[in-house]
Amino acid sequence: MTDRISPLTGLPAGIVPPLGPTPPRAPFAVIAVLTAIVMVGVALPSGHGAMFPVKIAPVPLQVARQIQFVELPQEKLAVLDASNQKQIALLQAEQNGFLHAVVHGLMVTRHRAGIAKDIPFGLSLYADGRLVLTDPPTRTSIDVEGFGPTNMAGILAFLSPEGHRA
Repeated sequence: MTDRISPLTGLPAGIVPPLGPTPPRAPFAVIAVLTAIVMVGVALPSGHGAMFPVKIAPVPLQVARQIQFVELPQEKLAVLDASNQKQIALLQAEQNGFLHAVVHGLMVTRHRAGIAKDIPFGLSLYADGRLVLTDPPTRTSIDVEGFGPTNMAGILAFLSPEGHRA
């Protein structure tokens, strides 16, 4: 019995030839190495490289206060000193709508997470002028200077011993 040879492939009948030549692996390896070099080159100057993190010197804290927000009827918001429960500000929604909305959003986030309303917020003024409102249980930190100079001045007043009334 003689095996038949296919005139097209030159192989014995019934044997399927490969679909084509195996692609060379060298170009893929070169592309992978170049991509890695570019990624490291971008990560190092920006400080996002895990091997060489950029160390930022801490900015000294000037003043800090633990405060509580209490939502009252008629769209009022009481700001209390958490250490003694003394009211340091009473805000009307009409004059302080932006701050009222921000605090309401923070309170809604706490409610959804099942966090008590009476846990104090932190308000910190740093030596570089940054004013930061923090909510430790939700790990939320808000740079207040982004609210604009008027809102920042109103919130900055919460750090003074006498507070303010608006």
